[in-house]
Amino acid sequence: LRDEGITDFVVYLRRGNVDDKVAEKELLDNIQSKNLSQFMIYQEYIYLEFEELRAIWEEMDCGLQIARNDAFSTTFLEPMLLEKELIATNIRLYATFEEKYQLNLELVELEPKDIAKEMKKKILRKGASSEELKKRAEIVKRDFNFENNIPKMVQFFQDEIKRKCK
Repeated sequence: LRDEGITDFVVYLRRGNVDDKVAEKELLDNIQSKNLSQFMIYQEYIYLEFEELRAIWEEMDCGLQIARNDAFSTTFLEPMLLEKELIATNIRLYATFEEKYQLNLELVELEPKDIAKEMKKKILRKGASSEELKKRAEIVKRDFNFENNIPKMVQFFQDEIKRKCK
């Protein structure tokens, strides 16, 4: 992106649940050696309260969920809930989500050029329409709201117990 003259962005990288010191050092060395420190800021993992996470998301334009695998983390859902753009890799879980909900997520391959191409679109404001962002938020609110899903879970387990006891 920088080579194309696109410099109006900052990517904040937060380490996930996996603690890989070798990969972390390689990432930091790469950022430093390529003079990308003004564009990429690595943050150590620290626990943040929900209110703190929400405040961070409110300031961001786009979520970047780059993963080889995922157990459906909130980092995938939060930008959609807050009607923000999202760039996510084309892994099985996200592809299944996209197939089910048809949200035009334009999942990307885990390749730097593919990720950069999608980032460029978002930076140049050529992403999802406001209607698409609202639809994504509604899906998350409806189908991924823990409080709303508790009665569904209880009913599911009650039905399973009845079925197995027959």
